[in-house]
Amino acid sequence: MRQTRNLFTTQVNYSTTFLLIAGATTMLAKTLVEVGSDGVAVVSINNPPLNLLSAEVMVSIKESIERVLSRDDVKAIVITGTNRKFSGGSDVTVFGGKQEKKSKIDSVPKEELGFLSINFITDTLEAANKPIVAAIDGLALGGAMEIVLACHTRISTSSAILGLTELQYGVVPGLEVLQVLIVHVLFDSLPYASFGNKVPLMNTKASTACGPSKGFGNDVGMNFFSLLSWCSSPPEFQLVLCKWFKFFGMYQMSKRVDGKEARILSLVDAIAPADKLLEVARRWALDIVEHTKPWVISLYKTDKLGTLEEARAILNSARMEVHRQNPNVEHPLVCIDLIEQGVVSDPRDALWTETIALHELRQSSTCKSLVHFSLLSAKPQRIPLILSSLLPPCLLDAYWFQIYEMNLLPKIIDKVAVIGGGLMSSEIVALLLLKNYQVILKEQNREHLLEDMNKIRNNLYTHFKYGKTTQQGLEKALTLLKGVLDYDSVEDVDLVIEAECETLSTKQDIFTDLEKHCPPNCIFASTSSTFSLGLVGERTKCQDRIVGIHFFCLSPVMPLMEIVLTERVSSQAMADVLGFARKFRTTPIVVSDCNGQGVNSMVVTYLHASMLLAELGVDVCQIDQALKSFGMDLGPFRMIDMNANREGESTCKGFYKYDDCGKAIPDPELRKYTIKATSEQLTKLSDTEIAEMILFPAYNEACRVISEGVVMRPSDLDVASVLAMGFPSYRGGIHYWANNIDSGYVYSKLKKWSEAYGGFFEPCDYITERAGKSTPVAKQVKSQM
Repeated sequence: MRQTRNLFTTQVNYSTTFLLIAGATTMLAKTLVEVGSDGVAVVSINNPPLNLLSAEVMVSIKESIERVLSRDDVKAIVITGTNRKFSGGSDVTVFGGKQEKKSKIDSVPKEELGFLSINFITDTLEAANKPIVAAIDGLALGGAMEIVLACHTRISTSSAILGLTELQYGVVPGLEVLQVLIVHVLFDSLPYASFGNKVPLMNTKASTACGPSKGFGNDVGMNFFSLLSWCSSPPEFQLVLCKWFKFFGMYQMSKRVDGKEARILSLVDAIAPADKLLEVARRWALDIVEHTKPWVISLYKTDKLGTLEEARAILNSARMEVHRQNPNVEHPLVCIDLIEQGVVSDPRDALWTETIALHELRQSSTCKSLVHFSLLSAKPQRIPLILSSLLPPCLLDAYWFQIYEMNLLPKIIDKVAVIGGGLMSSEIVALLLLKNYQVILKEQNREHLLEDMNKIRNNLYTHFKYGKTTQQGLEKALTLLKGVLDYDSVEDVDLVIEAECETLSTKQDIFTDLEKHCPPNCIFASTSSTFSLGLVGERTKCQDRIVGIHFFCLSPVMPLMEIVLTERVSSQAMADVLGFARKFRTTPIVVSDCNGQGVNSMVVTYLHASMLLAELGVDVCQIDQALKSFGMDLGPFRMIDMNANREGESTCKGFYKYDDCGKAIPDPELRKYTIKATSEQLTKLSDTEIAEMILFPAYNEACRVISEGVVMRPSDLDVASVLAMGFPSYRGGIHYWANNIDSGYVYSKLKKWSEAYGGFFEPCDYITERAGKSTPVAKQVKSQM
C-alpha cells in the first residue's frame, strides 16, 4: 500500500480505502482543541447532536491527540464532548446493514483491520507519553465507552450514562475494552480491605516523566478468583458476586449505568459536579504529571489476575448461563471467549483476536437483523406512508409537512379520563397513575365503580410488590385517582380513553356525551377492535379528534401501542396521540381504521394458533418451550397468564400454577380441558414444527394485513412482532425473518394444515399467488408498494 498524505504521525501506512470511507480528506472540525495556560489541552468531540463516532470523527480525534502530544507547551490532555455530551457511540449503520460481499479476514490488510483497536486506542491513547483523562457527561456508549476506558483516568458526573451497547447490535466491543475490563471491573474493584492488607495497585512514585508504569504483578493481596474460592464471610462474598454479575449485566445485556454505579464498578475513578467536571479533570491530569496520582496502562496490568484454572472455572460457568439464556446467538459466547483470551495470552495478541472477532460478527445475519430492528424502532414513524391507502397522493406531502417540517408539537397531556371498567381498564388506569397522570375513572353504577377501584389498588400494590414502584410512588398514585358516575368531572381532561363493552350503540352514546362535556381540544380514543372509528363517532361533529388506541403495554413483554387513524383525523390530533404514546414509554405503530385488523389481528392469530394446538392435544408446556427455544421472550401461554386472561399470575393460577416467588409450575389438571390428539403425528412434533405451526399463521395474517393496506410497510409489523409478541429481535422481526424462507415452503405447510385441521390455516392470497415463484413473500409485498 502506498502512503496516503502525511495524515498520521505514526509510521504505519494507511489504506486509501479507509481514508475515503472516513472522509479524512475534508476534516471539518470534528474535534475542537483548546490549550489552557495550565498546559492542559482539552480535546472535545464535536459531531452534534450526540457526537456520534463516525470513521471521520475517529480519525479527527487521533489527529488532534497526536498534534497536542507533539506540542512542548502541553503537559496533559483531557478528552470530552461538546454540549455536555461525551458521545453516543458509533453510528449504528456501521454495523450490519447493506454490505456487498463478505470479506474474508485474510483479504483485509492488517493495518486497516487494526486501525481503531491497535493504532488508535492502544498505540495513540494508551501509549501516549502524556497523561490522558476522560471527562464524561451525558452519554458515553459503545465506542465512546471504549475510548473512555483507554484513557489513563476517568472523571464522570453522577448523571452521565455509560454502557457497552455493541451486543444489542450483534457484535462485540473491538477496541480492547474486554481486556481493560478484565482488570478494571473484575479484579481491581473488589473489597480487599475485608480480607487482609491490600498492597497499593501502583507505587505512584513509579510514574515517570517519560510515561506510565505497567504495574507490578506481585501484589500479596487476595485476587478476584481467590476471593471466590476462599471468602467465608457472606456479605463480602455477595459483594464480589454482585460486582461480577453487575458487570455481566452491563456487558452481556447492553445495560447502561449512571456515573454513581460506574464509580462502584471502578469504571470511573471519581465523580465531579457537571459545572466542575473540566476543572477536576484538568487538575487530576496535572496531578499525574506531578506524580501525586497513579498513571497506569490498563492493558498491561496483571497484578490482579488469578490462576488459569480459577479463571476458566468462572468463565465456563458464565458460558453455561449465557447459553441457557441465548441458545440461538453466538456473539455473547464470543465475548466470554475474548475475556478468556485476555487472561491466558499476551495482551496485544488478545487485541488482534478481538479485532478479528468484531470484523466477522459485523457480517453475521444476527448483526444485520439487530441493526434492522434497531433502526426501525429508533426512527419516528412517517405517518403519510402509513395512511397512503386512505389519503390521495396530493395530501401525503401536506401531512408530512404539517407534522414534521412545521415542527407541530404534541400538547401536554396531564389529565386522562377512562370510561368503563374491567380487567384491562384497571391495568390501564394503574399504569397511567404510575406515570403521574391524573385519572378520572367513570363507571355506570356505584357497585362496579367500587369493584374497579379495588382492582386498581390491587394492581398498584402488585407493581409495588415486584419493585416497579416505591411506597412513596404507590401512595402518590392513589391520590391521583378519582372515581365518578357522571361526566361532570371531565370538563378539563386532555384525553379520554373509552374502554366500554363492545356494543356499538353504547359507544356512540358515550362519544355523544363526551363531545358535550369535554373541552374542544380534547382527544377521544376508543379501544374497540370490533367497530370502525367512523361508526363509533358518526353521531358527533368531532371526528377530527377521534382515534383508536390498542394497548399492548400491559406486560413487560409488550411495550407497544397501536394507534388507529382515519382520514378525518387532524394533524394536531395525530401529533398529540403520538406524543402520548412516547410519554407512556411505548413504541407507537400507526394503522388505518379497519375494524381491528392490524397488529391486534396478528397477535390474536399467534395466540389462537397456540390454543388450537393445545386443543389438539399438544402439551401447553411443550408449546411454550418450543417458542422459547425459537427465541420468543415468553411462550404464548405464559404471555396469556401475564395478561391475566385466565386470572393468571394475579391469582397464582392460570395455564400454569405459580409459587410464592412467581415461578411458573406446570398444572397437571389442565389436561382435563384439552382433547387427546387426533393424530399420533401431532404428539411427536419437534420444537421446530411446533414453532412453524404457530408462527406461520401469524405471518400469514401479517401478509394479509399488509396486502389490504392496513399497514403499508412490512417493517412496521417487524417492530410490532418484537414488541407485542416477544419475537426475537435478533431475527429482525417476523417479516425480516421470513425473507430467508421460501414462500412455496410456507404455502405448502399452511395448505397441508388447513386440509387437516380447518380453514384457520388457509394461506392468504398473497402467499398463494407467489407460492410457485420461490421468492420471500416479504420482499414481494414490499416490491408492490
